[in-house]
Amino acid sequence: SGEYTAKSMETTFQAESYQKSLRLTYEKYCENKKTMIFTSSCSTNLVYQELFKDKNTKIYDSKTDGEDRQDIVDWFKNTPDAILIIQVVLQRVLMYVM
Repeated sequence: SGEYTAKSMETTFQAESYQKSLRLTYEKYCENKKTMIFTSSCSTNLVYQELFKDKNTKIYDSKTDGEDRQDIVDWFKNTPDAILIIQVVLQRVLMYVM
């Protein structure tokens, strides 16, 4: 049907081949540049933080508390080589054609 479940997205985006592709793409286009990586889960955030452990990374997701959120935004604004890994909450949208 073309729809993904939370589990299938985790499986896809945490696969070794996807991680390798993400790292190579980062190195080709974003090395030493301010970068945002959008994910669909907290567990994928941790996988990507490990993937980029040799870089300047922070995670901003549903587990980030209010006080830390502003600190992370300020850090990203002021850090030229920052990699911000962000969880985007995805909701299923139903569209009906009448």
